[in-house]
Parts: sequence; structure tokens; C-alpha cells
Amino acid sequence: MIRTPAGLLVRASPVRSISAVARTAIAEKFVRGFHWNETKQPAGEFEIKSVMMNDERLNAQSWAPVLAAAAAPNDSLAPGLLYKRVHARKMSFWAFRIWGQANLIAITRPALAPPDHGSSQEPPPVAA
Repeated sequence: MIRTPAGLLVRASPVRSISAVARTAIAEKFVRGFHWNETKQPAGEFEIKSVMMNDERLNAQSWAPVLAAAAAPNDSLAPGLLYKRVHARKMSFWAFRIWGQANLIAITRPALAPPDHGSSQEPPPVAA
């Protein structure tokens, strides 16, 4: 749902569909970028699965409340882009909300290393 300038709430949907290949490429770009931002380490090799869901379909998922409770939303990098991530032993789960309308969900295997909040956030030195 979006609010019009007149204050009315209307259903919003993308005007075109996104292919599975493009959706997965976008999800991988987001995961790699946000992983780097959080850890200052490259993500390395991983498998990724992604899906786009509207709010109704997302809220119907049994795991949605678990993700909502387990991860704080992060909106620090871009206006209109909110994301959450949860790292488990064997996989990392990422949820991206784009402009308050599109939900892009991604699962990576193996799990990506979570950020180490106790260490320096400086990137490693580059060998000459």
C-alpha cells in the first residue's frame, strides 16, 4: 500500500515482472554490498536463492515473525531501502524492502560471517 498526495491508501504493484535471473543478480549484489558494509570483508563464494513477495504473501510465511523479531531493520545506506539479515550456522537470511513496496528475500549458503562489532571496521591492508 502507498499513500497518494491526497492521503488515500492504494494498492501498489510493480508495472513489470522481474526475471528470476535478474532478481537473483540484484539479491546477490545487495548481499555482497551490505555484507562488505557490515564486515569490511568480501563475502566469498556462496549459493543464493531469492524470491520477491508482496506484503500479503510475506506476512503469510511462518518464518516472517521470526525474522522480524530476530533482526533489527537497517536503513543506513540508502533512502527507500530497508534491510534485515540473520546469520545461522548453515545459511544467512536477508530481507530487503525497496521503497516500502517490494520485498526481496534471499538465502545464502553457506552462512556468511556475521559482523564482528568488537573489532576494527577498517578494511585489511592491501599487499603491494
